[in-house]
Amino acid sequence: MGLSQHDARCLKEIRGKIDDPRCGLPKPVFDFLLEVTPLTNVDLLLRDKAGRFLLVWREDEYGRGWHIPGGIIRFQETAEERILKTGKSELGLEVRPEPQPLSLTQIVYERGHFLSLLYACEADSLPPEQMFHPGGRSPDPGALSWFYEMPDDTYHTHIVYKDVLRKLGLTPTLQTQARA
Repeated sequence: MGLSQHDARCLKEIRGKIDDPRCGLPKPVFDFLLEVTPLTNVDLLLRDKAGRFLLVWREDEYGRGWHIPGGIIRFQETAEERILKTGKSELGLEVRPEPQPLSLTQIVYERGHFLSLLYACEADSLPPEQMFHPGGRSPDPGALSWFYEMPDDTYHTHIVYKDVLRKLGLTPTLQTQARA
């Protein structure tokens, strides 16, 4: 494949510099992986009693907008472990995921190629009030808000969830909107 023995030694040396890949990867290694292989992530669909779902505001070098909270599964980590850690870190909650994902969606864009597993989750409490977007101004990164469907200012890679949620029957159709 065009790699010399020297190249192979360099890769082995780089691997030796990664203390524990379960704790994350150095950015250059992560960026390299994004260029050569798909990564798997989990997205958490947390709904309230009114049927709304919770979204997080994201701003980074690739875009900005509302997205379903999620995280990339790390080495030797189960999907459930990543869901629990994401619930805690992004939502401030202990969540309980359903055992099977609602959907598998491929997301391919300039950053990389992702296989996204969407899990329905429950929580016994709501995120802390200070995490919610107060409205009236642009949201701060990490701000939360409830939605009945993916908003117009959805983070560009999560636009795919407009159709996914509609197909799963989790967002209002034109008929149910007319009756409301």
